[in-house]
Amino acid sequence: SYNAMQAGVDFGFEYMETRISNESADTRLMAERLARAINFDPRLLSKQIPYFFVEPTIVIESLDNTADPHVGYLTVLSCKSMIPCSQKNQVSYFVKMLVQHTIFVPVYQAVVALRLRLGHIFHRFFDEVMPNERFYLGGSYSLRGYETDVAPPVSFYQDEQGCERIVPRGGKSMININAELRIGLTRSLGAVIFNDIGALSGDMFADVTMKNILVAVGMGLR
Repeated sequence: SYNAMQAGVDFGFEYMETRISNESADTRLMAERLARAINFDPRLLSKQIPYFFVEPTIVIESLDNTADPHVGYLTVLSCKSMIPCSQKNQVSYFVKMLVQHTIFVPVYQAVVALRLRLGHIFHRFFDEVMPNERFYLGGSYSLRGYETDVAPPVSFYQDEQGCERIVPRGGKSMININAELRIGLTRSLGAVIFNDIGALSGDMFADVTMKNILVAVGMGLR
């Protein structure tokens, strides 16, 4: 068995900028069109903001096996605070919190694995949150059945060739639940039945309704 609690703090300076490849009129227009599609304030394009960041993280583990757990739990808590270095950008501060808790329960010859993830970005307006700091869903580690980071809400925009593209908007609040039934078939092969649930909100958890809850159900081999 493995039991441990780890805590650490990362801190330093970081520059954030959504850079446009060139400042031609056509490229600028395309960038502004894409910014509006993902609900990002076009006034922040090509604007460099220096931040001082502090990110404490706590990891608590109590597992029978870290590589292939059958019983126990894993908890991860993190809080990233981004503080602008310049007075004129003080309104661009934000705090990003993420809580993740996973439990493993043996049931006869199988294992039930449950994971809950909750995240929220404390900031005034969603359209001022940098796209790379937003929460996304989709992919093998969050909401299976959707491509990586492309779970709704999404928007559509036309690129330079006139083709319609799908772009994810992300969220300021995120909830994700993964439930698995893991069944061992041989020493090196197992089957899994899963049910994933998730939702993103541009503001608060209270905005999550039955209409924007996403569900993915399936099975596979490992």
